[in-house]
Amino acid sequence: MDEQDFELRDWKPFGTDAVKNAERLPALGIALWGRTTEDLRQQLLAPMPKIPRACSLVDLQVLERQAMLMLKSPATFPKLNAELVVVGTQTFTGLEARLEVVRRAIQHFRK
Repeated sequence: MDEQDFELRDWKPFGTDAVKNAERLPALGIALWGRTTEDLRQQLLAPMPKIPRACSLVDLQVLERQAMLMLKSPATFPKLNAELVVVGTQTFTGLEARLEVVRRAIQHFRK
């Protein structure tokens, strides 16, 4: 990439709303998944995940896409990938567990 490439790009301003949106996704993830492996396990054991109040279907879908991207590049998230979440006879990596929780939340939201 050279100087001309930068000049041709359609740059958009990065304002307060963009910052709020960038901060919102990790906050929703923590609210849905918790901070520990045990929090994830509890979400998977529950008949339906506890969905944060201010969370919309669109928010969950964005979180699902993020979780799928994380799962596709586990080397980028070695700590999360190394976590093991055991639920009955099933074993999930931390990344797989996060994706499963958000999928269940979406499924419940659509009912």
